[in-house]
Amino acid sequence: MEHVLLHCPQFSDARNRLLVEFDRLGVPFELPLLLGCVAEVWPLVKRHAVLKAGLRFLSAVYARAHVVPVDG
Repeated sequence: MEHVLLHCPQFSDARNRLLVEFDRLGVPFELPLLLGCVAEVWPLVKRHAVLKAGLRFLSAVYARAHVVPVDG
């Protein structure tokens, strides 16, 4: 899982968007934050923004990993 989320080139575009968003929010790009461990993130508005950005990334990874190939 760590490889897929943090290193896999297949998801580099989505990961780069998340890196930019985390940088803008002033939080480190770490697996626990990406997975929703945000208890230490304050204020609450920032916590919600981190969760939203992480969810967008996880959704993009899920969608790409579960695309059914179409035979032409």
